[in-house]
Amino acid sequence: MEFVRQLRPDDQVMVATFATRVNVECEFSQDRNVLYDAIRGISAGGGTRIYSAVDFALRRFQSVDGRKAIVIFSDGIDSMGRKSTGLATIARAEESGVLFYPIWYQPQTFFGGSYPGGGRSRRIPPIFMPGPRIPGRWPLTAPQWPGAGQPMPGQRSEEIRQGREYLEGLAEATGGRFHISPSLGSLANTFALIADELRNQYALRYYPTNTRRDGTYRSIRVRVTVPDAIVRARKGYRVPKE
Repeated sequence: MEFVRQLRPDDQVMVATFATRVNVECEFSQDRNVLYDAIRGISAGGGTRIYSAVDFALRRFQSVDGRKAIVIFSDGIDSMGRKSTGLATIARAEESGVLFYPIWYQPQTFFGGSYPGGGRSRRIPPIFMPGPRIPGRWPLTAPQWPGAGQPMPGQRSEEIRQGREYLEGLAEATGGRFHISPSLGSLANTFALIADELRNQYALRYYPTNTRRDGTYRSIRVRVTVPDAIVRARKGYRVPKE
């Protein structure tokens, strides 16, 4: 709700959840009260179908004009996916022109005590094993563990790392920004940062001299002459293949 409050009046928002299935809680709307009601009505559910949710959102955005962004709040661990995979969804996101702003939380931070759905979760050892940002580090199929499909996040540090790297990959491939939320109390500030960034962006376009349509990845580097400026932009794009 904090994020919605800070958007422009003419911005449209869709609210969706992804547990055992992807549900649209509210179609694209400018009506803030409708959006607030949809957000208030969200409740926790079993499983996490994040790969399917990313696929679904990208398909819905194909018919939407203008600047587009997807904000995801998740640990990034897909416990329900069967058809979609991490690599495939990142490749589609890369080609979509949609900015991704994932907000990642470490499972033990949010679920070490009472589970939001009312149940209890076991303690997850506070172990985190960061890895380099190399595309393709997450598995080609959804990670599975005992009790998959239940409202329990990944129990091993490897699954936690894979979930984080998946969300990092979405942000890096699309030119968005990856955020970490250490607690529920920090979410308002995180959403405020994302909303502020979306209000203050520039769109730069150019015609490449290489006109081959060969499906290759082309790197991009954006530099400015403003002193002490920090540039954040997507690192490249993939050319459509004939």
